[in-house]
Amino acid sequence: MKCHYVYDEVSRQKILISCCYGTMHSDDIRDCDCSDDEFNYSKFEKELYNKRVKELKDELKSMDYLYKEVQRLNKRVEYWHKKYLTLKNKVSEQQK
Repeated sequence: MKCHYVYDEVSRQKILISCCYGTMHSDDIRDCDCSDDEFNYSKFEKELYNKRVKELKDELKSMDYLYKEVQRLNKRVEYWHKKYLTLKNKVSEQQK
């Protein structure tokens, strides 16, 4: 919330609602230093939430890559294991 004026119906005066130290000490809205990019708890929570979601998505991408890599290596191991077994069987048959 930024510094602003409200009109009092009873006293018929403009009253400065001060939301920063600049206007609090001078009672002049020209000294207002409220930022346009207002900071509030809900915005802070949303930023934290979005940051955490991004971190989790990046982690998921990394895990997905690792999972695919493990699958690829597992296929290679199975292929070479089959080759090994066939060679082992051939050698055992030749020894008989």
